[in-house]
Amino acid sequence: MRIGPWRLADGYRVEPFEGQDEIAAADVVAFWEAEGVLSPQEREERVHELLLVARAPDGTLAGVTTAYLEREPQLGATMWWVRGLVGAAHRGSAVGYWLGVRSREVLARRFAEGADTRGSGVLFQLENEELARAFPMAVWPTMGFRFYARNVAGQDLRVHWFDGALAPEPPS
Repeated sequence: MRIGPWRLADGYRVEPFEGQDEIAAADVVAFWEAEGVLSPQEREERVHELLLVARAPDGTLAGVTTAYLEREPQLGATMWWVRGLVGAAHRGSAVGYWLGVRSREVLARRFAEGADTRGSGVLFQLENEELARAFPMAVWPTMGFRFYARNVAGQDLRVHWFDGALAPEPPS
């Protein structure tokens, strides 16, 4: 896969968690634990929100995304919040970029097909300060996301509206 300079390193694959049978939910929980992220309770909650998995050339888990619905007050809309993690050993492989692009594509396709229209788009907060400094552009055209605010922690919030999504109702 390639968009601009973002070529996925040879042998890596990014695919929906649903429909594949090589990586189990327990593998993702173990991945989060090995990477030292999330409490045991958070791991058990988030495993039910799995969206995508990324596999390394040797078949091991390289990264994941989860997605959950939440109303975003600043936007006045219910949006899909996507969270991702790329394993430390796989950073620099463009896995994070492709997890973001494919997460947007999967959720947008579900919306367009009418399979799931609960969310009007996708949001994520960019927690990696190095990436925020390296890519300060308001519009990330190859990813399909735009800057819209900073949260209270100073992290960039990025948004993608689905084609055909309606703007929120004006206040009465």
